[in-house]
Order: sequence, then C-alpha cells, then structure tokens
Amino acid sequence: MSTTDLAFEFRRRLDGQVYRFVPAEDRDGRRAWRRVDLPLSLAWTHERGWTVTDEDGLVLSAPWDLDKALQGALPPETIWISRKGDKSYVYELRGAVPEDGHEARPPALQV
Repeated sequence: MSTTDLAFEFRRRLDGQVYRFVPAEDRDGRRAWRRVDLPLSLAWTHERGWTVTDEDGLVLSAPWDLDKALQGALPPETIWISRKGDKSYVYELRGAVPEDGHEARPPALQV
C-alpha cells in the first residue's frame, strides 16, 4: 500500500467523535491530507513538524508528546492536542488507514 492510498482518523477521547483526513496535494515535497468535512489540512511544517492547520495556516492541532525531530515521514500515531478558541481537546491519531477505511495498516511508528 502506498502513502497515496492512506487516510488518517483523529478520534476525540472525550466522546469518540472521529474526524477523517484523506489524501490531498503534496506540500513542500511531503504528503498532505485534508479533512473531509472542513477545509483543514494535515501536513508537515518546517517550524513544528506535523500539524493540522486551517486555510490561513493557523495551527489548530499538533502531536503532544513527540518532538519534531522524532517525527517521521507520516503523521505520528500518538496523542494530539487541538485548540479551537478557548477550548482544547485530546485526540488519538489513527494513521495509515487505507482511504476505503479497511483495516490493513502497517505497525505504528516506534519511538
């Protein structure tokens, strides 16, 4: 399975809500994904590593416990924290899910 076939899911710990990201146009030579229901991007930034940003480039979510230097070629399967106005949420990124949603995924990144 190539990275062009992968989708990612953010599962909110509070209530189990799932947000899905599907392949999008590459950015700066790296893969990128877009959220299916809003204009948000999951992509690499030179400043912070993997992040979720809005259309203006405002960072809305990032890995909580994994420094940029330890992040690999794909968004890390770890805890992510989001910020929306005065609210923050904790998510688990479930990565390397084929775009069709079937469960054939490689092992998680080991750090």
